Amino acid sequence: MRHLIVVTDALGKVVSYKASSENLFENMENLRTVPVGKYFDEDCNRCQPTRLKSIY
Repeated sequence: MRHLIVVTDALGKVVSYKASSENLFENMENLRTVPVGKYFDEDCNRCQPTRLKSIY
């Protein structure tokens, strides 16, 4: 499970953050546009889930 916690001051400047991956913090502006519960790729852009691969 991935997580990103960002603490900002009254002016909107980042005071502190904690992330499971630095990629999440680096692409935070892209991540803000993705609705909660939706899929996103490694650049934090919204994408569709991949299809399940058949075993047979």
